[in-house]
Amino acid sequence: NPNLFVGGLDGSVTTPMLRDLFRQFGPILEEETFVKKKHYGFVRFHFREHAEKAQQVLHGKILGTRPLIIGRGDSNIARSSVHLEFDAFGPAVVLFSESSLRDFFSQFGTVCNVILPFDHETRQYKGYAFVHYTDNDEGDRAA
Repeated sequence: NPNLFVGGLDGSVTTPMLRDLFRQFGPILEEETFVKKKHYGFVRFHFREHAEKAQQVLHGKILGTRPLIIGRGDSNIARSSVHLEFDAFGPAVVLFSESSLRDFFSQFGTVCNVILPFDHETRQYKGYAFVHYTDNDEGDRAA
């Protein structure tokens, strides 16, 4: 799989910055390498070996002010998912849970996965979540 998911991005990271950083490991598909919602992005290489090398070298490296979180990914997932941002320190955050998000977003389609990142050091949610659907149209409806 030549696709990488890049998470935990600093809000200042742009699509050109992401492309420049990953291009040093091999040719990328420009139109499938992008930052989405300023907190995560996708990189698609022409060859799996280049993706593996980039992941090995860059995972945990600082870009902007945050360490990169790099995993195997697919830009098609972006079309079937909803990215939420919320005030991690606001009073409503106590209402958030993976099950409450799943329950709410099920009205738009079949939810296959909910990710609600939590910082174990600060004991706080990170201020964003992902809701993944089984179908691209369902993700579009929810967004």
